[in-house]
Amino acid sequence: VSYAGHQKPFIPRGIKPTQWEQRSSKGNRDASFLAVQHKAKSRNPQKFYLKYVLEVRRSSWRIPPGELAQLKRKYNNINTN
Repeated sequence: VSYAGHQKPFIPRGIKPTQWEQRSSKGNRDASFLAVQHKAKSRNPQKFYLKYVLEVRRSSWRIPPGELAQLKRKYNNINTN
């Protein structure tokens, strides 16, 4: 999914949904679900809000190694400033 709700928005991430979240916050019932991110060390489920999901793909895809290295350099520089 492409998701605009975490610290690194718009970065596609592989997730495995585990359950729908039924709790409401401040009286609002925003549709959300719990999912475990692919390759997450802790394997703890994180909450994802449907309103922040930008795109969902059924097939997996891969960024070529050269392009991935370039993106990492670009976005690592942004995080350190």
